[in-house]
Formats: sequence, C-alpha cells, structure tokens
Amino acid sequence: MKNSWRGANSTLSQNEQRELSRLEKEIAQLEAQKATIEAHFTQEALSSEELQEQSQALSEVLTLLEEKVIAGWNSLSKVKRDSIPS
Repeated sequence: MKNSWRGANSTLSQNEQRELSRLEKEIAQLEAQKATIEAHFTQEALSSEELQEQSQALSEVLTLLEEKVIAGWNSLSKVKRDSIPS
C-alpha cells in the first residue's frame, strides 16, 4: 500500500493525510511482524506448543493487517465519493 494514496493528496484533508500516513506505518510494522513469524516456521524446529503459539500470533497479525488495509481503502473510497460532483 506504500504511497498508493499519495496521488489523492490534492483531495485529502490534512487529517486524512495524517490518518493514511499512520495506517501506512502500522501496515509496514505488521508486515514486518508477519515476516518474522513466518521465518520462525521455516528456520526453527518448533514444538507443538510453539507452533500453536506462532500460528495464533500469525493469525492475529493477519487480522490486524486486514483491518488496517480495509480502513485505508475505506478512507480513500470516502474521499473519492466525496470528490465526485452530485
């Protein structure tokens, strides 16, 4: 999602720009967490308990990622709807 909303800057308020920038940073952090968790699956011999814990952590990160991406798209969608003349 990096920079995908920047072309819409002319129609975004400063608050919307800040919100999307914050979402972009949060998504990047969650993607890094996801990559770290996935690396554990391939690089380490995990016990069944560790596997379950890592699976749960991955599930939580994926849910948060989905929520952040949807929030970003909803914000952009609202801006687009608001910018279309009636």
